[in-house]
Amino acid sequence: SHNSEVPHMIYLPAALGIVIGRLLGLGLVGTLLLGRFINLLVYLLAGYFAIRLTPVGKNLLVLVMCLPMTLQEASAISSDSPIFSMAFLFIGLSLSYMMGEKDILASKAKLLLYFLLALILSSCKYGACLPIVLFGLLIVMRRREKKTRYIALGVVIAASLLGFLPSIIRVFSSDVLTNQGVVNYSA
Repeated sequence: SHNSEVPHMIYLPAALGIVIGRLLGLGLVGTLLLGRFINLLVYLLAGYFAIRLTPVGKNLLVLVMCLPMTLQEASAISSDSPIFSMAFLFIGLSLSYMMGEKDILASKAKLLLYFLLALILSSCKYGACLPIVLFGLLIVMRRREKKTRYIALGVVIAASLLGFLPSIIRVFSSDVLTNQGVVNYSA
């Protein structure tokens, strides 16, 4: 069995750093540090774009992004760094849709990114990140334009259901409920 808490693509930034470290012949410590650095770099880039997208509360977003535990997780080789990166970017997009952008359809690339972030976040950690996605649902419901509201609402609901459905299936499978896939698990 394997770890199915998160989609495997979540590990791509750290894996890229590890592959580059191996190709450069950095050794164990250097390779792991490069993997951590790539995770941190992705976190910083996502944070930069989240701050750029956010029309209000930029200081609060920066403050949360710079908390010691957040930075520790952002620079680790774990699934938490990409999850934090996507969560902050999703929050930035949600706030942008709530207050900034006149028409959500104006940028189809942003709408696709919004859908993908909602899909991936809702499938992480057995739904633990689902409240962040549902937070986006509350924000877009504040929109006055019905067309914009319904499009954003549909995107968030579809992504949430599609992302969370595999988590529900995994939870009700015997592998998760009995912890057969967890090595050295003791109840």
